[in-house]
Amino acid sequence: MNRYVSAILLCVLVFTAVVSIPEGEVYACSCGGEDAKERLELFMVVFEGKVLNRGELKEFQQQLFREYTFEINRAWKGIEKERITIFTYGEASSCYFKFTENETYLVYAYPGKDHEWETNFCSGNIPISKAKEELKQLGSGTEIYINDGAADARNYSRNVLISSVVIFILALGVLASRRVRKRKD
Repeated sequence: MNRYVSAILLCVLVFTAVVSIPEGEVYACSCGGEDAKERLELFMVVFEGKVLNRGELKEFQQQLFREYTFEINRAWKGIEKERITIFTYGEASSCYFKFTENETYLVYAYPGKDHEWETNFCSGNIPISKAKEELKQLGSGTEIYINDGAADARNYSRNVLISSVVIFILALGVLASRRVRKRKD
C-alpha cells in the first residue's frame, strides 16, 4: 500500500510540474514596473518605428547583440532622423527582446557601451498595436517625415532653373552695357 501511495504522489507531482510550465516564452530578466511617462524620463531615445531589418549578431565586450534597423514614424525623445540602428542582447540572453521585421513598435533605448543605442526586454518595448495606453501617456510626439528623394529632386530642379535665369539676365546686362559703351566710342 505504501508503494502504491508513493507512486500516485509521484505521478501527481510530475503532472503538476508539466501543467505548470508556461506555454509562451519565459524570461529570467528582472524588470521594474515603470509606466510610459517614467520610461520617457529614464531612457535617452523614445520612438515609434517599423523594423526594416534584423541584422547579424555582433560581439561587444564578450556579449552577443542582435542589430535591428528601424524606420522612425514618430519620436518623443532623442532622435530627429529617419532611421536608427538599435542593438538588443542576443537570443541566448534572458533579457533579449525579439523584434519582428515589418512590425511597428514603441521603443525605449539607452546608450550602448560599444555601439550607439541599446534596448532589452525590460526596457518596455511593445508592439504599437498593443501600446494604446502608453501612447496616450506619451502624447503626440514629433512626426518624422521620410525623405524619399523626390523633394530633393524638385529642389535641385528649381535651383537649376533659378540659377539659369539669373545667369541669363546677367549675360543680357553685360551685352547691353557693351553695346552702350560701343555707341559712346
